[in-house]
Amino acid sequence: MAKLYSMQRVQGVVIVADGTQMFNNRPVIGIRDVGDAILFTDNRPVLGIDIVSDGATIYNDLPVLGAVMISDGRSLYGNAPVIPVKGADVAVPLPALPLPAGAKVMGLGHSFIGLGALQTYTAGQTATNGHTGFYENGRTVLSWIKAADGRFNLDMFAELSHPFFAPSSFAAFSGAMGGKSGDCLNPVAGSEAQFPGTLARTDYALSQKPDIVYIDIGYNDIVRNRTLAAILTDLDTQIRRIVDAGVYVILQTLSWTSTLDDDPANDNPEWPGILAGINAWILDQEGRDGVVLCNTLALDGPASGIAPAMFVDGLHPKPDLMAKRADILLPILQGMVAAGETRSLDPLAAYNIFQQKGTPGIAGTKTNVTGDVATGMRLVRGTGTSTYVGSKEVVAGGNEKQVITITPVNDALAVHTVTYGLPSALSLTSLGLAAGDWLDIEVPVELNDWAGWDYLDSSIRGPVQIANTVTVTGGAWATGNYIGGRGRSLICGSKLWLPAGLTMTNLRLDNLLVLRHLCNTGGVGVAKIGAPVIRKIGSPRTAWELAA
Repeated sequence: MAKLYSMQRVQGVVIVADGTQMFNNRPVIGIRDVGDAILFTDNRPVLGIDIVSDGATIYNDLPVLGAVMISDGRSLYGNAPVIPVKGADVAVPLPALPLPAGAKVMGLGHSFIGLGALQTYTAGQTATNGHTGFYENGRTVLSWIKAADGRFNLDMFAELSHPFFAPSSFAAFSGAMGGKSGDCLNPVAGSEAQFPGTLARTDYALSQKPDIVYIDIGYNDIVRNRTLAAILTDLDTQIRRIVDAGVYVILQTLSWTSTLDDDPANDNPEWPGILAGINAWILDQEGRDGVVLCNTLALDGPASGIAPAMFVDGLHPKPDLMAKRADILLPILQGMVAAGETRSLDPLAAYNIFQQKGTPGIAGTKTNVTGDVATGMRLVRGTGTSTYVGSKEVVAGGNEKQVITITPVNDALAVHTVTYGLPSALSLTSLGLAAGDWLDIEVPVELNDWAGWDYLDSSIRGPVQIANTVTVTGGAWATGNYIGGRGRSLICGSKLWLPAGLTMTNLRLDNLLVLRHLCNTGGVGVAKIGAPVIRKIGSPRTAWELAA
């Protein structure tokens, strides 16, 4: 962005196409080259702007206050500062904080943003059946934010029309998901399709009109042997482009990982110093216009003493680490966005099409489980031999939680599971659903503070999938979410599109919620599952400037 010598923003004049609109959809008043004697429709003359040279005079010999190409800092003959009128990038003013509830928050970066967000793609699949409709994972920090607070719009979409999608690149994501595993700031030479770089992806990200962009990028630049100076230049450009678009940036400090220096024969000894230099620069951005820091160095920085066990593979954070990061990020976001609830969570409301509204009663079915299960529901022990006892907790008249008490049995299996859902599929017609509809699924879950919930891929899996009458290569059309975390109350939610072009008859809710836990920890686990809410919604894509 061009600036005056006093560092004030330039009010630039740029050439725009006819019909261009501003971000607030007001029409642009264009300045364009018109011929002599052009008249308006009422025959009034056009007041034209001509290109003049320095020193030119008007017919009365007064000096011209010109609209000319000049450099920053030039002065008029009276030494008053020049406000340049030129083809400069114009910064859009930042909106006042707090932003209204429903503000769109986008993550932009590498796998710490996008890890676990998957889509199904194989040769021969089409844009209709070649990907899942919506998918999240607790190893993605923004999934934790969404599960904890409903004031933010964090919807994401698998998008095979994404300009940076390529088979096996796993970059087919829009909406809140701008994470790309292995990505850098700049494209990786020779692998541009796989690693296009966040700078190259910025225009597409901004085209979806996010209100806040959470940036976590730079680590892969280090291990690809880019210099500190080059990384900082690109990171500065990345921030500036987003802020100049009138969008706030939350800038994440870079985590230490044991893979940075655990292989002396192959690891560059300069890498730790570059990481430290990037983090020092990030901390220096405190107070920068439009930038808010998310400083997690006390949790995951090199001086924090963070253990390799906090990472899945020495590199990628486990859900527990992402949850702790979210505990730092959440109050930052809450300070930027006004309180509010964008979800609909009343299980007894008319909009809830889930037929067992409020999940009352105790006449449900059980398989290798004892105790009480909500009427019309089913509780099934999956892998392992741990014991599960069902009970009910009344919230209000007609609204009850399903409680599951777990006593682990150490039988040497890696993980045990218990599944809560319906005993059979529901027909789409019975729910009033048809091709083209969108569903919003929300299931409240509370976990006690039990070490058994510390399973690698999170404790709670809440998929909802379509039972197809046609074969879909690569699996069923599905949606899902992985969240969890001991001692937390969260909403396990996802959205599902019923696309035209696939012959569907039923909605499968037999595995509405899957609890996964360790079996070698001792103690007792308690999960409380609130009554599910499933409602038909309009396309959530339009809020992100995507075709419905």
